[in-house]
Amino acid sequence: GGLVHECIRFAPSRSEPEALLVLAAITGWLAAEAHRRLPAAALSLTTLCMLAMGFPLLLWQLHGQGQPFAGYGALAWLVMLVLGLRALHALRQGGDTVAGIAQFVWLLLWPSVASLALQQVAQVNGLAQGWVVLLVLLPWLLLGALTLWRWRWVSLPLGTAFDAERPVLQGLLFGGLALAWLYVHQLSGWATPLPWLPVLNPAELAQWAIVALLARWLYAFPAQAPATLVRIRVPVLAVAGFIAATSLTLHTVHHLGHVPWNEALAASSLAQTSLTVVWSLLGVVAWISGSRRGQRTLWTVGAVLMALVLAKLILVDRQHLGNLLGIASFMAYGLLCTAVGYFAPAPPRRADSVEERA
Repeated sequence: GGLVHECIRFAPSRSEPEALLVLAAITGWLAAEAHRRLPAAALSLTTLCMLAMGFPLLLWQLHGQGQPFAGYGALAWLVMLVLGLRALHALRQGGDTVAGIAQFVWLLLWPSVASLALQQVAQVNGLAQGWVVLLVLLPWLLLGALTLWRWRWVSLPLGTAFDAERPVLQGLLFGGLALAWLYVHQLSGWATPLPWLPVLNPAELAQWAIVALLARWLYAFPAQAPATLVRIRVPVLAVAGFIAATSLTLHTVHHLGHVPWNEALAASSLAQTSLTVVWSLLGVVAWISGSRRGQRTLWTVGAVLMALVLAKLILVDRQHLGNLLGIASFMAYGLLCTAVGYFAPAPPRRADSVEERA
């Protein structure tokens, strides 16, 4: 208690979180070293708590200075990095099960620090919303990719002792990224100072990267993903593709068609016609692909999507029959249905494919 008081008393008030961060790093390291020589649950828990202290201290820094590396922040986080790694190494040698939890917390701490620092960089440099999205998600995307392709890097310093935590870590990471993916769709996603381009804009690049990582996880590492999610991966990814294509269409109408990003977008004839065409194309591709590959699930997804488009034509698009865009949506649907009748006139003969049984 006296040491904490002295650190705060001799440091400027705006440097209090940095002083406490250094103190937490030193305390956690000393406890881990003591635990290595004389294992005790209280010592390993002390190290865990000191590493977890990085989260509230990070929020304190943001409240007072706007970003974690301002002032003495960079030096304080460097001390935390060096002593934290040494503390985890000492916990591994101590053979305590708390070490796995401590490294789990450690791996979540650093993307949080990097995300908030990059967010401040984007704001200071006047970058638009799309760049903020990309920079904030970038550390988490990197960690997710490392858990798939470079797990040995992620597992250090505990090494194989941390392997049991891999499914939990990946589930938490990809679950969080999926929630972020859903949230980003409702943002307009301007790319200033660069012009906005479909797909090739920062916000949508981040979104497609999340989908790609999720697909890679479910297909290349099914043993590490929840079994229920693996069994329904085809419809899950189909729905994700549908949402992504819908978002891309609406953002294109907003940015290139100059339709405001508000309630006016839903009432726009251009937006409704574009959605009809895009949804119809997706339905036709899924329907034909499912028929030719013998994947009943994919074929069903395409059929359901075409039925959804038909309902949309009856309930929504008929309001726009007085203009060329409304007429074009009905014509496009009719032509695509004709294509389906030619290329995939009947459901696939195989009830189940290898993909669906996996």
